[in-house]
Formats: sequence, structure tokens, C-alpha cells
Amino acid sequence: MITVLDGKERIDIDEILERQGSSTYCHSQEGIASLIVELRGDGSRSNEPLVWIEKMLRWPHEDRPNAIQLRDMILQSGETYCGICCRHESIFEDDLPHGVSLNQSTLSNDSSGLPGQVTGPAFAKVLVPHTDAPPSWREVKVTEASSSTKNWISPDIAIEFNLNLCDGVITESTWNGARLKSTKHITATWTIENASWTLHEDFLVATEVTPFEILVTKASFDTLRESITTE
Repeated sequence: MITVLDGKERIDIDEILERQGSSTYCHSQEGIASLIVELRGDGSRSNEPLVWIEKMLRWPHEDRPNAIQLRDMILQSGETYCGICCRHESIFEDDLPHGVSLNQSTLSNDSSGLPGQVTGPAFAKVLVPHTDAPPSWREVKVTEASSSTKNWISPDIAIEFNLNLCDGVITESTWNGARLKSTKHITATWTIENASWTLHEDFLVATEVTPFEILVTKASFDTLRESITTE
């Protein structure tokens, strides 16, 4: 895509890759590196996508950004490479309820279709186990689903944090217009900033990439909010 935006043709990619031995992407890491250098040197447009591409091609794969991290990088670049449909913003801001901004729009959180206001801290901490070191806290983006009765976690986060996936019953729900499905679950300890308590709870692991990192119930959020200290 970037090659085409640069005014070149698909055949130009093959020629550059073949100079390094193969036109097959997975067999031509050096060819792709040469292609990125050539595209970056053109200077006719923003090179931000090339930065994302390089990060997605890192070896080993653990160093690559997950889908949520990639989305955040794209969103932070502005509107050039991300349309309003993917920014989850309303085209008609006047249609929103009084006092609700574009970043606080009402969302549908579960199969009941009931609206749920996204509130509370934007980040939480999950206790992550390590095989050769004590557990450590890792930061995640947290979304409160006021009408949901289950906690959910993105599969990318569950795998990245090396959480123990257990088989579970098939569970389906709907959140923000997206269908959620789970066949596995994890148990995790988590908390929010300035809270003096932690919770040890079950999370359903979504089978596909989700627009959230962790989605938690209002009851859980309220429990932690009650323990927040301001000192």
C-alpha cells in the first residue's frame, strides 16, 4: 500500500525483493529492509507507516506490537491514516446527549443491548507472573461496562502477559456493536490507580482481537473505587 501511495507499482516491489534473492515476503527480510530504505528516502509523504511496518516485522515476534498497540500508534498519528469510523467518534456531535463529549459516548456493552457509560480511570494494573522472577504489575487500558456481568480480556493481552488460559464454556456477548465470543478464561489479580485493594477475578478471554484491553463490570470497578485513597 505504501509503495502505491509513493507512486510506484506492484512490480517495483518484486524487483527490489528479487535483488535480495526472493520476491516472497517471508523469505526476503533483507529485501523488505531495502524496500523500506528506498521508500523512506523518497520523502514525498509521511514516513509514519514505515515505522509501524518495521515494528510489525521485528524478530522475535514477542517484540512486535499487538493489534491494540498498533491501533493506538495509528490513532496518535492524526487523521491521515485513520478515518472517523475507526476513531469511534460520532460524525454528528450535536446528536450526543447534553454534557457528553465524543470521548464519552454511550456504548452497548453486552447481549442485552443496554447502554453502559464508560467511566473511571483509563488505566488499570494486572499482576503478571514470571517463571524466573517475582510477579510484577503491568499497566493496561481498562473500560468499565456498566451493563455487563462478566469481565473480558483481549487475547493479545492474555498472551502478552503470559496468563494461564483455562478451557471454559462457550460464552457469547455483544459490546459496542461487536460480537464477543470466548471459549477460555483466566484468573487475574488487578487494581486501579490509588486503590488500596486488589481483586482476584475471572476474565473471559475473547477469541478474536477486541477494541479494549480489559473490560470490567461496574460492580468490580465500584469495589476498587471505594478503596481509593487521595493521600
